[in-house]
Amino acid sequence: MSNNPPRVPRKTAEFVSWLKPRGPAWKLNNAALGLTTLQGTNADAAATAIFTAYDARLAAEQAFRAAVATLDTALDSARSVTGDCMRTIDAFASNAPDPTVIYNLAEFPAPSAPKPAPPPGLPSDLRVTLGQTGTLELAWKIAPTTGGGVVYEVKRSLGSATGPFEYLGVVGTRKFNDDTLPSGNATVFYQVTGVRSTQRGPSAVFMVRFGTGEGVFSITSVSTGEMSGKLAA
Repeated sequence: MSNNPPRVPRKTAEFVSWLKPRGPAWKLNNAALGLTTLQGTNADAAATAIFTAYDARLAAEQAFRAAVATLDTALDSARSVTGDCMRTIDAFASNAPDPTVIYNLAEFPAPSAPKPAPPPGLPSDLRVTLGQTGTLELAWKIAPTTGGGVVYEVKRSLGSATGPFEYLGVVGTRKFNDDTLPSGNATVFYQVTGVRSTQRGPSAVFMVRFGTGEGVFSITSVSTGEMSGKLAA
């Protein structure tokens, strides 16, 4: 397979540059090159035509890019002006006896009332680890995830799954450290409730049972049925 470069460039720009000087030269020197007068004339005409067409394409591309830039600038300006006008119309309509009249005249609908956020979901999948200082570190999931603004209320019962529950605190993440757990309790119940503003989600109660000998403890979801198993302390 030959590695010699092609005698005629394949790329458009290179071919146009290659043919541009050769067309007139072949016309002028047709006899010396063994070409007929018609061949020389055709070569010169082809060189002129392709150069003119290529130059027109470049000009069109530049014009297109300029038009796109102009449109983008106009769009940015129009969106800014439109937004400013709509905010002013909204403020004016909010103080009007009949806002519908204003919006009909403006020919765009009134803003939709914000939908209230649903209550927080049910905490689930409690995970417990024992910290180096003896703190019981709790972590849980919540399903479904229902946006932000949720805090979690954590309570504890040393007696039963139905309480009474002692309030431990509120956290903004799905983690809580219990550093006030009395020693000597084989079983403890935790109640976790998601709260958003005045909305309270369903409470989940988890039973944590401390084992002996193996250094493990088991976790059972009391409110939603038995869930899982054992984690190393």
